[in-house]
Amino acid sequence: MKKWLLTLLYIVPLGVQAQRVQLVVSGTPVTIQPVQTQTEVRAGWRIVDIQLKNRVTRYLFGRHSSQLTDDGQPRFLIQPSDGETLVDYALIRLREKRDCRRLPAALLMANPYTRVEPSDFEIAPAQDDAFECRPRQPLPRGEYVLVSLIQQPIGSLGDYLVYPFQVP
Repeated sequence: MKKWLLTLLYIVPLGVQAQRVQLVVSGTPVTIQPVQTQTEVRAGWRIVDIQLKNRVTRYLFGRHSSQLTDDGQPRFLIQPSDGETLVDYALIRLREKRDCRRLPAALLMANPYTRVEPSDFEIAPAQDDAFECRPRQPLPRGEYVLVSLIQQPIGSLGDYLVYPFQVP
């Protein structure tokens, strides 16, 4: 029992507020389950007990997301948690590899992203303090994640919670 509880505490970080992100598919809102990124650290050069240029890669396991959109302009229902605003969320396009999907850069803010703001998204209020957001321009085909840019990294390697989806 203790082992299970410790595993649960490791996977679900303490202090994370409840937030909800849904994708409207065929007129029905579907909750996107958050996924924690995985981190791989490759050792760099070693010069007299000093480690230089470690390479950090953050990825999501699996080649494709299980959540598909209807078209290139998906509709999201985003309900930010306490202390967050809608502008704190962003879309990041992932790089597809043979067996995983990878963030372009290890640091969240170093990735090319599109913030959820009125210049790039059509935003309207929805029920339950949520917002309906739709990109103004169609997204190119590929794998994407919706992420809160102000979230605290998880664990010693600094993983993130993301909401993955795929544009067919």
